[in-house]
Amino acid sequence: MGASLVTTCASPGRVAAAGRIDIAVANAGNAPASVTLLRQTTPGVFAASELAVPDGARRLAIADLNADGVPDLAVVSLVESPC
Repeated sequence: MGASLVTTCASPGRVAAAGRIDIAVANAGNAPASVTLLRQTTPGVFAASELAVPDGARRLAIADLNADGVPDLAVVSLVESPC
């Protein structure tokens, strides 16, 4: 995670097919906002990967949103626009 990012939310869940508990972390800040996905490769060992998110990742959740049996990652961004 970059120095100018702020962690705003973390969620445990099964993201990878390995069946282990992974962790998704929402990062907001001045740098390009992202979600850090920490995949548990072996018990207690995690490999990090970054997913770019426009307009800042504020909250996230891991759940089977479309009932296909595969966990989905939902991310909420903050977009401010004048009315």
